[in-house]
This record gives sequence, structure tokens and C-alpha cells, in this order.
Amino acid sequence: MKTYKNALENRAVAIYSENKSYYEIAVSRYYYSVYLIINKYLKDKLGNDYKAPPQGKDSHIFIIEQFLDYIEDKVEDDEYDILELIKELRVHRNNYEYKKNFSSLSDFKKIFKENYEDIEAILNEYIKEYKEEKERFKG
Repeated sequence: MKTYKNALENRAVAIYSENKSYYEIAVSRYYYSVYLIINKYLKDKLGNDYKAPPQGKDSHIFIIEQFLDYIEDKVEDDEYDILELIKELRVHRNNYEYKKNFSSLSDFKKIFKENYEDIEAILNEYIKEYKEEKERFKG
């Protein structure tokens, strides 16, 4: 089973890639770090009620929607609005991994990174186990 450490490893690769100006790779790894966090969180919190995603192209959408449904009444409205941007991160990951390129660091930050940072900050605040693993992580 994937762990918060796996999410942090993806984040570390994303940071490295961003520092090397490999923005399309950074988008992919940042997105997967978020996906792994929310999937692990759901498994931990829902236990036997966790619904495994269907196989295929919509599996990530399924997990994102399940996460948003679960977390909606546990966060403030403005935080929920930010967490809904996970759906946009997924779209950007698909677009920039397969179809598009960023023209500059400022485009990367404006289109993707700012939303990622806002989402990750909320996950860090609400998911104690992720925060603890992040503090221990040496990546």
C-alpha cells in the first residue's frame, strides 16, 4: 500500500524537477503527491467503507470526488473551495504531461504551482499523519 512517504518522495522529485526547469515533470510529480495523500487518507479514515476506484482513465476522478465528499464538512468553506482545485491539478497534469509545455517559470507558478501550494498547505493542516511523516522525511 502506498504511504505518505511515497507522496513525499514524489514531492521531492517535483521540487528537484522544478529546480531544473523540468516543469512538465514537476507537474506530474506534484499532482501524484497530492493524489497519494488523499488516497491514503481515505483508506485510513474509511477503512472497510473505502471504495476502490474503478480501473481505467477515471480512477483518479473517482478518488478525488470521494475525498471531496468525505472532507466537505470537516474543513471551512474557503478551504473546501481550494481543495476542489485538485480536479484542476489533474487536468493540468494530463495536459502538461502529454500535450503542452510551460513557456516560463512564471507560467508554471501561475497555472499550477500556486494552486498546488494552497492545496498542500490545507492537507498538511488537516492530515496529522501526513504532517508527521513530512517532518520526519529526509528527501
